[in-house]
Amino acid sequence: QSWMFADQLPKREYDGAVYGIKFDINEAGFYDYRTNILKAKFVSSFFMEAHYYDPVDKTVKFSLRKSLIPRPMDSYKIILSD
Repeated sequence: QSWMFADQLPKREYDGAVYGIKFDINEAGFYDYRTNILKAKFVSSFFMEAHYYDPVDKTVKFSLRKSLIPRPMDSYKIILSD
């Protein structure tokens, strides 16, 4: 079980998910559900010049170090949540 997964996705049953990316218009976090550790975090208010959120297009843009995601992206399942 992953308490971090349960905290972030309370309506879903944990199915062995390895990683999670939780984001909103202010920040993004990359979580390892196996170890319940936050591996990476971006907070837009720390970087005023960052082009993280575009209010016109209503899009969020961020990147992660490739080493954080060891397998090809298409080998992961994506779960969208409120």
